[in-house]
Amino acid sequence: MAGARRSPGLYGLAAFWVFGAGEGAYAATGHDDYSRTAWFSALDADLGRPLGRPRRTSGAWVREFEGGLAAVVLSGEEKATLELPAGLVLPGPTGAPDGEPLSTRITLPGHTGLLALRP
Repeated sequence: MAGARRSPGLYGLAAFWVFGAGEGAYAATGHDDYSRTAWFSALDADLGRPLGRPRRTSGAWVREFEGGLAAVVLSGEEKATLELPAGLVLPGPTGAPDGEPLSTRITLPGHTGLLALRP
């Protein structure tokens, strides 16, 4: 689970969902290799429509969606402890909501993002 939340691309993707509501486009290149686009399963996750505006809670920015939530702990923050709704999971290998179940209480370090999906 830790690796799924610590991808550098996931930090940007989570911020894209939190602050941009999934509207537009998101892309990131490979580390020190601008000729490739890094792929990770969360890129294929679909959170659906936003259910509200971004809110700041416990050091993180969080936004809820029809299909789950996105959270981002910006680089200036040390960490954030979040209370999550029960039943959320990480994106599975294809981005579907069939990944590892999440605890209802998680701590994210600074400069980290999370996409949590409703199965």
